[in-house]
Amino acid sequence: MTPPDRPLPLLELIKEITDYGVVWPLDMAINTWGRAAAKRLVADQFAVIRRNGADLDDDTFLPAEEAVVLIDHLRKADEYVFMAAPWGAIHFEDEPNLVSRYAQDDPEAVEEVRRIHTEKRARLCR
Repeated sequence: MTPPDRPLPLLELIKEITDYGVVWPLDMAINTWGRAAAKRLVADQFAVIRRNGADLDDDTFLPAEEAVVLIDHLRKADEYVFMAAPWGAIHFEDEPNLVSRYAQDDPEAVEEVRRIHTEKRARLCR
C-alpha cells in the first residue's frame, strides 16, 4: 500500500481507535495515517503498539519510547498492531471539544490530554 500524498486527519485516526475500537496492523496504520500521526498518538498515550496475536485483554504493549522507534524502523509488517491505549484513552464522543483542539495542535489541549492520559494510566497500573 502506498502512503497517501497527505495523511488523513489526526482527528479521524483518534476516532477510529477510540470511538470505533479499530485495531490496525501497524504497517497499515502507518501507510494510511502517516508515521507522524502514529508516533504522536503513541507519545501522547492515545494509542499503544502490541505484538500481533497477543491477548488484547492483557497489558503487554511496547513502552512508548520503543514504539516510537519501531514506527520509524518497522521491518516485519505483520508483527505488530496499533490500537487504543488500554487505560481508557479519551474518546471523541466523550470530549469532542478537547479532542478536536488536540488534533489542531492547541497547546493547552495537548497538555490536558497528556495529563489525563498519564493519570488514567497511573490508576490502571497500580
